[in-house]
Amino acid sequence: MAETARKTHTIGDKLLGTFQTIRMRVLALVIISVLTPSLLGGLLAIRHLDSILKEQVYQILSRNAERHALHLSQWFANRVSDVRAFTSSYLLNEDVSALLSGAKGQARVRYLASIDRYLTYLLEDNASFTGFAIVTGDGARLAAQPEDILSDIVSDDFLENLGTDPKILELPNGRLPRIIVGQALPGQPEEGRVFFIGSLNPEPIQYSLYNDLPNHSTAYIINERGTIRGITDPELFEKQIPQNTTGLLSTDGRTLEYMGLTGEKVVGTSFAIELLPWRLILETPRKMAFLPLTYFRGQLTLMTVILSAILLIPALLLARTIIIPLEELSRVARSIRSGKPGTQVSINPRGELGEFVATFNRMSSSLKMSMEEVQAINNQLRVMSITDPLTGRYNRRFINDHIRRELKLAQRTGQPVSVLMIDLDNFKEYNDRHGHIAGDEALRKLGDVLVDQVRETDVVARYGGEEFLVYLSHTNTEGARQVAEKLREAVEQTSFSLKGEDTRITISVGVATAHEEVSTYEDLVDHADKAMYRAKAEGRNLVQAFSGPDLS
Repeated sequence: MAETARKTHTIGDKLLGTFQTIRMRVLALVIISVLTPSLLGGLLAIRHLDSILKEQVYQILSRNAERHALHLSQWFANRVSDVRAFTSSYLLNEDVSALLSGAKGQARVRYLASIDRYLTYLLEDNASFTGFAIVTGDGARLAAQPEDILSDIVSDDFLENLGTDPKILELPNGRLPRIIVGQALPGQPEEGRVFFIGSLNPEPIQYSLYNDLPNHSTAYIINERGTIRGITDPELFEKQIPQNTTGLLSTDGRTLEYMGLTGEKVVGTSFAIELLPWRLILETPRKMAFLPLTYFRGQLTLMTVILSAILLIPALLLARTIIIPLEELSRVARSIRSGKPGTQVSINPRGELGEFVATFNRMSSSLKMSMEEVQAINNQLRVMSITDPLTGRYNRRFINDHIRRELKLAQRTGQPVSVLMIDLDNFKEYNDRHGHIAGDEALRKLGDVLVDQVRETDVVARYGGEEFLVYLSHTNTEGARQVAEKLREAVEQTSFSLKGEDTRITISVGVATAHEEVSTYEDLVDHADKAMYRAKAEGRNLVQAFSGPDLS
């Protein structure tokens, strides 16, 4: 009896151990998924269906509205470009200039006829325009095609705001929008300017609303006063826009549900149309937009209710033993990927999954230690790459890159920058007299003196040999000369104790400042170098500022 109980217990332990393996857990999950795919699909769908499908409906509606708005914006932009091209005509500007210069008689008739022919040619070749006119600053017509195009389309305010770039304006004009584009002719004097006016054809605006419009949808354009300027259903043209659309007008792509123009619940969105204070609104009946959602939700709800009663317990067990640990692992992995190495999995499942979690945690800890070591090495290498090993000051590579960046910034801001080229006087004789070790010590101490005497925003670097380069931000030539003199005096007054003997050194300093003709790093350093050599030539222990080619 005891033997039988022991064998039964052993078999039970083996079965339990087998079931706790990842393979068996996944097998059980696969069996349940194969037998009842609708359950798992239904549970996930019911949980996420509303938000996912609603978001899809909103995105589709928003993309359609954005596409229509971009199409209209591009159409207006093209018309503005057309007007810019029309006004650049050499012959047109020559004819207008001749008229303004006082051409009379047959000459004046000839110039006006030439302008009329040009406007006629433009009108015949551009279906996007219904007419063109050339007017003076007081609104007087020089030429127009057709003749009545100027009736009520030009206002003094509009002409006063025109410049050499085209401007676009909507005119009050009943049911259909009337839009004009105007621009001052280039090359004309400020007083007595002449303007080119083009009247746009509203039909392409109306036609663009129908292009690829979603089924059962309504698209319309409103201006800043809330007046409809174009709509897909002409019967709705005189309708007042719904008050609930106010929330759409503040942000492009915002989607709301409200009572639409047709009096039914709709899903709507809007986008601004560039160059005019217009917005395009696109509305789709809510029941049509969410029809697939309603049908699918009902089917899945019924299926989920039936199957969940049968498989609720197995599903919960599987979620507890497999899904939850895997989700935790995924969460920790994402945390590590986002830059938080060392994050640990907090749960401790049994079996192989538990061993995997433990191994994962150890790897996470090891990764954190390795990354900290690599970061420390990288920081050390970076310091070494930009530092002169002898003086501890920045090296030539760093100062080169730094000055190039600062010059670009200075060119944008207009702030002056200067550099000082510093060279130890008679350094070779100093080395011969005191030895190279003493020379190295002198270079180190010189670097310390320079750093102590300049601002924190300035940069001191060993440029090479016994030369140092100092970058002075926000400093003009006079300011740089004062700093250079300060450095020269500080070095001259500093005593260098070498092998018990006090010695002194002097420096020669060249000053150069960036300006419009000296805007590159190479020119700036070259000028400072030439100024430094002039200081040496004139007796050393001097400061010279670059002032022209005579320093070369």
